[in-house]
Amino acid sequence: MIKQSVSLLIAGITIGQTTVALALGKYKPPRDNKPATGYTRSTGSRGECRQNTTIPLTLLAPYTHVGQTTSTHPFLAWYVPQGHSIPIQLSIYQKEANKRPLVVYQEELQGSQGIMQASIPADRPGLQAGQRYIWEVAAICNRDRPSTHIVASAEIDVISKPKGDRSTLWYDVLKSSLNGNLEQGQLTRESLDLLTQLAELEKQAGTKGIKQGDRLMHIVLSGSHRVKHK
Repeated sequence: MIKQSVSLLIAGITIGQTTVALALGKYKPPRDNKPATGYTRSTGSRGECRQNTTIPLTLLAPYTHVGQTTSTHPFLAWYVPQGHSIPIQLSIYQKEANKRPLVVYQEELQGSQGIMQASIPADRPGLQAGQRYIWEVAAICNRDRPSTHIVASAEIDVISKPKGDRSTLWYDVLKSSLNGNLEQGQLTRESLDLLTQLAELEKQAGTKGIKQGDRLMHIVLSGSHRVKHK
């Protein structure tokens, strides 16, 4: 059954000292992190999903390096283009050397324009520390023609603890920046700053990063900051 994604992400959470430090600090990519592989990708508009937009389906995540988290139920966020009120499928695959990625979690959400977010429910088995995963968001354009789906994917490392301070944990830093005050359904200033910083890091990394960097900056400047969640 398709789950409705209609509520605004409203923070009513007391922020502890660690969370505040994460939200206010800058993101620092892990020094020993290996570049992302070919599993990181973003396809363009096609078929039933074709539309005139400068911002395609975009993950709020690094593409040219692998973002990290210490959470076994990580926070994941992405941007849905205007007009895409179609089903969205979130999939998480475990990545193993010389093997086909194995699906470890999958759910379907009702897509709506703007920033969407999700995580593995607390009552479901989480991811394992020390493992690399691929998370993928697909706009289901035509169930009978999977080749028409718009797909965006990125890799994520689940680690026990960071080597240094927690500002190297992209997914944790992004989540913390969103837990401030979203009563108006808008991203926080800290979140916009983080996305701007990641956009610059991506552009500095080369051709593939330039595309992701441009998309992130379009999102920051577009004013489409309403956040949806399950």
